[in-house]
Amino acid sequence: MGCSAEVVKVVREYGDGRSDILTIGQRRFRLLQSFDDLPYLQGRVDYLADEEESPEELVSQHLTDLYGRAFRCVHGQPPPSPAEEDLLPLSFRIAAALPLDLAGRQQLLELSSERRRQFLLAKQLEALLPQLERVEKAKKQAGGNGFGR
Repeated sequence: MGCSAEVVKVVREYGDGRSDILTIGQRRFRLLQSFDDLPYLQGRVDYLADEEESPEELVSQHLTDLYGRAFRCVHGQPPPSPAEEDLLPLSFRIAAALPLDLAGRQQLLELSSERRRQFLLAKQLEALLPQLERVEKAKKQAGGNGFGR
């Protein structure tokens, strides 16, 4: 399972031809066959569509609340409001903005329903948030007298 991506910005170019780039995921796919006759990865893929299943409003709201708390811990400010033209599902927008582990991101990518992705992501954030809050508290204490003052 993977995701095609659009390169939206070249952040830095190196003398040896490498680059740091910023991308946005486009379409989920399943790899059917890989080819290794070139120095870069190539393959034949089957693009996947999401199931037509609406997210649950309570789960979406809970996920949005968790996201706000986690984003503040990581970035020190409230999350940006989603752009009206942003067509990415909520689960993918949130996952892109937070430091989820690779296995957690892969689990989200493999689900074919926004409803199930939101439910899983809420569970992931419920587990991650206490860790993020401990780190945030430690940073505040380190900046003060050790007691948060």
